[in-house]
Amino acid sequence: MRSFYILKQTVYNIWSARVPVMIAIITIGISLSVLIGIAEITYKLYSTVEEIRKEFEIDIFLEPEISSSQRAIVERKLKNIHQIKSYKFVSKEDAAKIFFKEFGENIFDILSYNPLPASYKIKLYGKMTHVEIVDNVVKRINKINGVDEVKYHSDLLILMEKYFLIIMIIGGSIIFVLLLAMNIFIRNTIKLSVYSRRSQIFILQLLGSGKIFLKSPFILEGLFEGLIGGFFAAAILYFFHDIAYETAIYLFNYNLKEINYLWGISIAVGGIIGVFASSTSVNKFVRIFAKDDY
Repeated sequence: MRSFYILKQTVYNIWSARVPVMIAIITIGISLSVLIGIAEITYKLYSTVEEIRKEFEIDIFLEPEISSSQRAIVERKLKNIHQIKSYKFVSKEDAAKIFFKEFGENIFDILSYNPLPASYKIKLYGKMTHVEIVDNVVKRINKINGVDEVKYHSDLLILMEKYFLIIMIIGGSIIFVLLLAMNIFIRNTIKLSVYSRRSQIFILQLLGSGKIFLKSPFILEGLFEGLIGGFFAAAILYFFHDIAYETAIYLFNYNLKEINYLWGISIAVGGIIGVFASSTSVNKFVRIFAKDDY
């Protein structure tokens, strides 16, 4: 009986405030679709940055006349640098093969001898590829006898860290604003429902109704708004996903094709937001209106 009353009252609340409820659902749908889209782009950006960090290399060119014993000393000192994850020796012959593969010409046909130096390709641990750490590693490598030159793309690291931070800040700010907007709209619709039933709430409380019984219809109302808004958000994302995919590939070279469990994620997040916003709102306003003297 109590469950039937709660369900009936929830339907009544939604129908009596159908215009604010519809506005809340539309707001949730649009905001949540933008929120999930930004979250996905941010995640893809983070994954891309991490992949770049994993593949980041430092090229160490050895002196032309370095001996095998000197090279062994170089390797031993490289092993002592704990930021280095792995290193690969590239002989002069290997360098000539790489030159041919990249440029399609034989170095011996051009110069009649091989001027390419032997080298090492160094990979650092992913967390060690920040600009300051890499610079410190390069300084240590430059001090090793037998090392002629060290090259790496410092500009890439600087740009990557700079713009990644900016995008994370902007994305986080937008997500915060959208969450705030959804919370406000749901809270306002629940406030209207509670206010319209303030006399009934007071009577039910006098009859001994508990807080959970009083608040349940409003929390279910918020849950309904959140779930329908989440469904609407998923529909928006699917509708515009092909456009977003082509745009992201063209502008940012990011692959947004894969959206796993989109419906479930959107509806679940919408429901959570709806329950949170409605429960915080009803806790406040039920307490206030229940104390009024009618």
